Amino acid sequence: MLKRLESTPRYQIILEQIKNFILQKLRPGDRLPPEMEIATQLGVSRPSVREALKSLGTLGIIEIKRGEGTFVRSFNFDPILNNLHYGISFNKNDLTDIFEVREALECSFIGEAIKNISSDRMRRLRDLLEKMEQKVQQGENFAVEDSKFHRAIFEALNNRLLVELLDVFWKLLKNSEALNEPKLAESLANHKKVLEAIENKDVKGAGKILAEHFKYGEKKIKKK
Repeated sequence: MLKRLESTPRYQIILEQIKNFILQKLRPGDRLPPEMEIATQLGVSRPSVREALKSLGTLGIIEIKRGEGTFVRSFNFDPILNNLHYGISFNKNDLTDIFEVREALECSFIGEAIKNISSDRMRRLRDLLEKMEQKVQQGENFAVEDSKFHRAIFEALNNRLLVELLDVFWKLLKNSEALNEPKLAESLANHKKVLEAIENKDVKGAGKILAEHFKYGEKKIKKK
């Protein structure tokens, strides 16, 4: 028996047309033509164009600035982050998956990061570790410094996509309260070991310590 063909909503066809136009003609920061001009060129109504543009804004492809126009956005993880955060609010087990992916990324890239790390970046890591130690002495959480510590390591690779993706994981974990009330002294000791391994160019050792560190986080989530 033949299946009934589903018609594609008109705004979705318009959306695809605008996406193709952006990919072929525009770059991040460029302004799109006004709604009326787009509607005229496509031979459709202005409300249909407005609906398509709103969808593209939700996807993070464009940014609508009131009084200025509509602009192409640079690639960002905002739509992914928002959807992931919404999803894990219903399924906390997904946090374990996030830890596993983050562990795989950091452990895979740690070798290249160690090769490319500069003396200035090493000083920054030491400064951050010192701030962590001060907070531990005061019984305070050092999640902010923890995030900056890991970011400083992998910024050495000049891989914007990797750093932004790691930032997404940090935001998700922070919003989920998975970073609350850790064993501060134990976590600090792990960071000291990571820094020592980096200073000694010990790729294998750094990867092992990172893996152990993430396994602790996974166990903490499973107990919630």
